[in-house]
Amino acid sequence: MSIATFTAWSGLAVDGGLVLLLIAVLVELRRRARPEVAALEARLREAHDALRLLVAQAEGQARELDERLAALAPRLEQDAAPPRGRARATEKARTPARSGPPLVDRVARLAAAQTPVDEIARTLGVSLAEARVLAGLSGHAAKAPGARAVAS
Repeated sequence: MSIATFTAWSGLAVDGGLVLLLIAVLVELRRRARPEVAALEARLREAHDALRLLVAQAEGQARELDERLAALAPRLEQDAAPPRGRARATEKARTPARSGPPLVDRVARLAAAQTPVDEIARTLGVSLAEARVLAGLSGHAAKAPGARAVAS
């Protein structure tokens, strides 16, 4: 065997040995990491399931609140409507005189101008929830910053 042949075969033998060692290292790393990865996947699965449950609960509560609001809508519209006849005179006697249009009209005007709900509440000195209800009754889509559109 000449030195040239030995050098050619020894290079191939070293390359083969390195490939075998690399395969052994990969198998060992995979064997060691498997329990850790399984534990991580189990925790992620639990968190995902908890988030799904939370979303389902929130959707249920949103539906329930929507049903309550739908049930109260006629009463709110009646309360927001200007009083008529004799009731109007007693209402005026009970409430202090205000200058300008009724609150519902002012909210409707601001909502029609696409003013955000929080700005309407701040401008008119009412709560955010009251401004949302009055804007909804007026039929205009005034939105709070960052609010999502709700499909009806």
